[in-house]
Parts: sequence; C-alpha cells; structure tokens
Amino acid sequence: MGSSLTELGIPASLQHASTVRRLDDTTYEANLNPAFCVIAVPNGGYVASIFLQVAKAHMTPRGQPDTIAVHWQFLSRTSHGRGVLKVDEVKMGRAMSVLHITLHQVDLVPSHPWVAPESRDRGQVVAYVTNRNMDDEAGVSFQTGWTVQPSPPPPIDFSKVRLGQDPHWARMQTFLMRQLPMLHNLEYYVPRAAKPLLPAATMDLWIRLANEADGRFVATSLGYVADAAAPLIVENYRQPRSDGPFPADSFPRNKGFWFPTVSMGLDVRKRLPPEGVEWLRLRIATKAILNGRYDAEQVVFDDKGDLIATCHHVAMVVDVARNTAGRGQAADRSHKGKI
Repeated sequence: MGSSLTELGIPASLQHASTVRRLDDTTYEANLNPAFCVIAVPNGGYVASIFLQVAKAHMTPRGQPDTIAVHWQFLSRTSHGRGVLKVDEVKMGRAMSVLHITLHQVDLVPSHPWVAPESRDRGQVVAYVTNRNMDDEAGVSFQTGWTVQPSPPPPIDFSKVRLGQDPHWARMQTFLMRQLPMLHNLEYYVPRAAKPLLPAATMDLWIRLANEADGRFVATSLGYVADAAAPLIVENYRQPRSDGPFPADSFPRNKGFWFPTVSMGLDVRKRLPPEGVEWLRLRIATKAILNGRYDAEQVVFDDKGDLIATCHHVAMVVDVARNTAGRGQAADRSHKGKI
C-alpha cells in the first residue's frame, strides 16, 4: 500500500505528486502517485489538487489564477499512473471564467488527441471549476459574527505541539492511520480532552504537511485538504479495543472499510499567501451516516483564525475489498460507472 518511500515512513511531497504538464492548448498530463493511494485507489482530495493545478496552469496566462469554487463528481475508480486532463472552456469572461475538466485514465494514446478517438470512456472524474483574480474582487463586506458551533476549540502552541508538549493538543494516531501509509503524508492534531458539547460526529483538527520539502499549504493544496478528514468521522465509531464491552453504535475494530467520495464541493473564501501556510485548522461534521452513505461538511481556517474555505462531501462506506475488486480485468477497465 503506497509507495516504497511512504512504507519506509518518509512522507511524500504533495506539490511534486500533483505536478501537471501541458500537452496542448486544452490538455494536461499528470502522473498519479501511489504514495497518495488508499490501497489501490488515489485519494479523492489528492486527485482534486491535480485538478486545481490544471485550472491554475490554464487560467494564469489569462489573468485569472485563483479558483474560487469547484464541484467534483467521482464517476469511477481512478488508479495510480498516467492521467490525461481535458479542459473545456465553458465560459471565458473578463472577470470570471468556468472550466469543465475531465480526468481520463482509460484508452490513452501517446500523442494527440491523447485519448483514443474510438473510446467510449467519459472519464473517471469530472469537475466544474470557477476561476478569477481575487485581487480584483470588490464590493460590500459585512461582519456576520459567525463562529463554529458548538464550542470553538482550545488554543494551540505551535512551538510545543510537535514536541508533544502542548497542554491542549496532541498528535492523532488511529487504527486507520496504522493501516494506510497514505495518511502519513499529513500530521493530524486533536484536542487532548474531548469537549462534552461536541457531538461524536464532529471533530476539531489542526493539520500540517508531513513532508518537510513541501512545508506549507498553497492554493492548489486545498483540494487535498478538502478530503483530509472525512473518513475520520466514521472512524470515531470503530470499537476502541478488540474485546468488549462495546458501545452500541460501533463497528468491529478489525473491520476494513473504504470511503470513496461520490461528489465534493469546495468554496474558497480567502486566498492563501503565495508562500503558503504551515498550519490549517479544520472543523468537520456529519449529519447522517445511513445505509453506507454519509455527508461531511468541513470548514477550513488559517493559523490566524480567518475562514479560508468550506467543503462539502457525499461519500460511501463500503467493504475494503471493493477497493481492489476487478483490478486488471477488462470489466474494470470499462468502469461502467461503478464505485
């Protein structure tokens, strides 16, 4: 699971792994890195960051480098290796533009048109991406008084938390993290004491990139951040021990689940600085986990407490065996829209 570097405990670089290369005026190429795979399938947030790289590369020459809103639809499983991203310029405006981007990994060819003309494949992931130049934004601004409810999290001392010396926050280590090397690419920190008013399906987290070469979250990292914590909500219901007694709402400790994203939305409210930020704070919550499907709402703050982005998910909870089922078979290569 994951790349050899990750298996050796060396976190992978998100910036390096999400690099894209321009093939022609509307086509880009990426190499999906196995270090960001959940077993056999690339993490949805990692794939989303590749889309943001494409949007930035495509729109920066047009003076609209900043993605402000995205909706992704995950049509079928992706895989590590080559991917071709096709850009359809749906609306090219003076102030704001909309792109339709499709990731293809089936029936690829080495030269133009990059996807075989006879292919019936519609792509594995699609997105509508809205870009503009956030420096040009102007208009009314009002203080709303909004804050996360219930109960904002405790303060953090960044100089102490990585040493395990912060009185309020500690490094998170879970069963899922021990099983999936991909999760080692982020450091997660959680409150030492759970607040009594915080529901079980709500979490506060601080995160940072574990790869020291990356160092900081930049604008294109927000796709990855958007999907950084959704499965952890369901993991709160894993039995804490291998022997009972168990909470009524729980699942066996050794049960393996996969959490494929069906759709994901990202709304960027404030641009991250060009040099990036080391730390981001997340508040994530779900309203219902029902019949193998759940929602997740994630709010992202910077280290100053400013709202950076909001994210919304629809995701599934399925047996982990479905992650690798049919790999390498003709039926899977056609995908047929199956998760």
